[in-house]
Amino acid sequence: MEQEVRKTNWICLGLLVSATLLCFLPRMVNGPLRNWDEAWYAQVSRETTAQDSWPTLRWNDHNWFEKPPLTFWITGAIFRLLGESEITARLLSVLCGIALCLLVFRWIQSEQGSIVALIGTLLLLSIPDFSRYVARGQMDAPITLLIGLSLWSYQRAWTNPNWHWLSGACIGIGFMTKGSVAAFGWIIMISHSACSGNMRRLFNSTFVGSILLAFAIAAPWHIHQSLLHGKPFLIEYLGRHVGQLFSLPDVSTAAVQPPPYEPFFYVKFLLSKFAIWGWLTFTVLAIAIGKYIRTRDDRLLLAICWFAVVFIVLSVSRMKRGWYLFALYPSIALMAAPLLRKWIKSRRMSVAASFAAACGAFVTLGTDLARPLDKEFEPQIAHLADWVQSNVAPNTTVCTLQTERAKESIYPIAARYYFDRHVQPVVGIDEMRRLAVSSDSQLLALVTEQSESRLMHFQSGMNGPNLQMETLARQGCVKLVRIQVTKRVAGLQKTLQ
Repeated sequence: MEQEVRKTNWICLGLLVSATLLCFLPRMVNGPLRNWDEAWYAQVSRETTAQDSWPTLRWNDHNWFEKPPLTFWITGAIFRLLGESEITARLLSVLCGIALCLLVFRWIQSEQGSIVALIGTLLLLSIPDFSRYVARGQMDAPITLLIGLSLWSYQRAWTNPNWHWLSGACIGIGFMTKGSVAAFGWIIMISHSACSGNMRRLFNSTFVGSILLAFAIAAPWHIHQSLLHGKPFLIEYLGRHVGQLFSLPDVSTAAVQPPPYEPFFYVKFLLSKFAIWGWLTFTVLAIAIGKYIRTRDDRLLLAICWFAVVFIVLSVSRMKRGWYLFALYPSIALMAAPLLRKWIKSRRMSVAASFAAACGAFVTLGTDLARPLDKEFEPQIAHLADWVQSNVAPNTTVCTLQTERAKESIYPIAARYYFDRHVQPVVGIDEMRRLAVSSDSQLLALVTEQSESRLMHFQSGMNGPNLQMETLARQGCVKLVRIQVTKRVAGLQKTLQ
């Protein structure tokens, strides 16, 4: 009997590893780095490593204080060991995603058995945004892994308080990974202890010691940067990690503007974008709450608190981004596990549920992988990179034109990474015109066909300047143009060099 159970465990584990690789690897090796976080973080890692500026992160040849350094240190080390590429930029996130799946599998397995653990983890893999963001070089998978490890250790500490030390270490590393997001671990623990009526779990020397350990891990870098850079670091770093809960993002830098304040943004997001999985998520949550009321299962309550704390905090935050929900996806699998065990007691239901879960995971994967990369012109920018690096001097600034129309805007992040040149974002047609007129030399800019035509319609009077644009390179509807100013005098045009 024991040998058969061990064999089942290994088969389930093998199937899980195969499924995770099939979900993550195709997207990891395919496609350019995406604008904003993915290309941004890769460029920060590149510049910080190239300039040996390990304590202070660098981006676009300036100090960069928006994030803690651990992710960039690790990615920079990977760049040095394995070289720079899209694959190495995404490697840390993919490894953390695989580790997160194994953690969820082991967590469910210890309570519900291997078959339920496999189906529950396949459910997690089938959530579209889970596999999508694991395979991007962002911080969502690393910080969620650390939060998950801290909560898993907290649960194990119910019988052995020494596990609090691992929990504190994970939260401390989390602070060095994505700042204040790591505090979700403590908030969930406190919420769980309060809801279970057992606050005594937190009033012991090991839990207090774990808090001190977390601060001991995170404090040295934060103190060093505060002393070294002073007010600029405090304003930008604290403003990013604390102020975003209460203020709106800057219009000039945000990729997609959320409503001024919409507390039900994430409810609508789940129900509209992931219609099936959104309704399934709230159904599982309701059933799990009902089951807890009947059974008073502390382990189920922990999963409920994990989901509720993250969802509520994100809902009251002013900053709304769909991928922020990544941190609560593992809790859905943990809440679903007891329900899955009940539904697959019979062998027939076990086979049917396993088949349905596997089909759901791979159908979702297939449709998501087929989804074209068409948002922000990253493929075109990547294809222009060889021409730019061969024909544009390293110290040349390339402007990117952003307009109020998202479909004709070129954002600077991917351009900075692929061109490896200083990139200056220019917001608005009028601002690009003013910059061209005031420039002492010719201006290089990335534009789309639509924004180029709007620029060409600029007229400022008989004796005013006009813009003359020469296309240097083109990829699809994206152009690299040289802009110079001409001046109309008595019907003649004189080029201002």
